[in-house]
Amino acid sequence: MGVTDGRMTITIADNGQGFSVNQAHGKGNGLENMKERLEQIGGSLVLHSEPGRGTSIRMDAASI
Repeated sequence: MGVTDGRMTITIADNGQGFSVNQAHGKGNGLENMKERLEQIGGSLVLHSEPGRGTSIRMDAASI
C-alpha cells in the first residue's frame, strides 16, 4: 500500500494455485463489483493470475 502524487495503490498478492483469467466464470460478482466501484471514482483494478503461479490484484484510486 502506498500513496504517490495523491493516488493510493493497494496490491494484494499470493503464490497459490492461480487461475486463467480469460477462462474464469465465477458465480459471484465480487471482482467485477470492485472494478466498477473503483472506476466510478476514477480508479482502476488490475487482476493478474496464472495457473500454478498465484494471483495479484492492484487497486488504484485518488486518496481521500
